[in-house]
Amino acid sequence: MKILDNKHWAMENFQDRKLGDKRRTTRLVKMANGMVDAPEKSLPGQFTQWACLKAAYRFFDTPQVTLDGICTPHWKQTRDAKPGRYLLISDTTEMDFTGHIATEGLGMLGNGKGRGFQLHP
Repeated sequence: MKILDNKHWAMENFQDRKLGDKRRTTRLVKMANGMVDAPEKSLPGQFTQWACLKAAYRFFDTPQVTLDGICTPHWKQTRDAKPGRYLLISDTTEMDFTGHIATEGLGMLGNGKGRGFQLHP
């Protein structure tokens, strides 16, 4: 079983991204490391120094930085993985519309009295 610390995970997953400038790739690796250290927090919680937070906002506001540019190599790495045992992390969020009586097509939530749907991002 291969377990990486956060820094090595960020390097392995993002160091080869082609974002038009190697400094962007360096920034992406730093940001991924900061994000994985505190995944439950927003950007201001993950990057408490103003310069780092501003750099993250600037990074995401750059036209050359796209979802495909960041994720395509990771998706390929996932598809190319050898058979084995893997930890897959997911998140389920209940979207509760119990108070929206006129909304149709909702399923049961919680103890069956709630109405809404489950979101799996």
